Amino acid sequence: MVISHNRDNLDDDLSDLSLSYGGNMVCLWTGEDDEHSQDDLEIYFRYYDGKPPIVMKTKPEDGDTDVPVDVDILIFFDELIDIDTVNSDTISIKGKISGERNWEEPQLDYSQEEKLFQLTLPLIGNFSEGDEVTITVEGVEDYYNNPCDRYVSTFWTEGSSQRFMDDKVYPWPNPVSADTVNIRMTLYHNTHLTFEIYDVAGRRIKTIEQDVEPRGEYDFPLFIGDLGSDVYIVVLTAESLETDDEKQFIQKIAVVR
Repeated sequence: MVISHNRDNLDDDLSDLSLSYGGNMVCLWTGEDDEHSQDDLEIYFRYYDGKPPIVMKTKPEDGDTDVPVDVDILIFFDELIDIDTVNSDTISIKGKISGERNWEEPQLDYSQEEKLFQLTLPLIGNFSEGDEVTITVEGVEDYYNNPCDRYVSTFWTEGSSQRFMDDKVYPWPNPVSADTVNIRMTLYHNTHLTFEIYDVAGRRIKTIEQDVEPRGEYDFPLFIGDLGSDVYIVVLTAESLETDDEKQFIQKIAVVR
């Protein structure tokens, strides 16, 4: 699927967002027919100035309720950026896919000359090539302050269906006033862990990597002594060292000094 929108055609009520795409957009489904589909497709954009993200929900042009395999895309800005200078080198993309699917890394392109943002999702859904799909864009209230419950669901999974870790990963204590917060998880394989910490503006603050052997239950101590009082997003990527499986989780922590 190719999703594109020209910034000059923003709806008036969305035009004050720092990096925003508003109104209805029409895109072309470029995948092949497939019997697998989910209820919706949502894409979240996070803005550096703290404004809430935008959700894009798709439905076929004819109003049919069947839509592609569901995906959440979180776009994080690594630095303060302006719409006129943004490009694919200044952001990172995280994705989630549920159900049976074909998945490759999303491709983000931005034309500075045309002021055109284009996100390509190479997914297999239940549309025929050339079908038009309407993208509806709306604001989401307080998404990042309430992104999940205590236990977070798998953010994405890849590889075989073999379970190599529990889908219950959570930080404690939370809120936290100490210099470390523990991330609790149960591993059934030797695993490589990558922790990325973002502030609520979507800027990546630090990355911590760790190989964990042997398998078992862990309280992984994550050093946060250099973080001030605020809400932070922790993205955990777990890669099995024994199979091709990979899982990713997202959690919120509140630091109180």
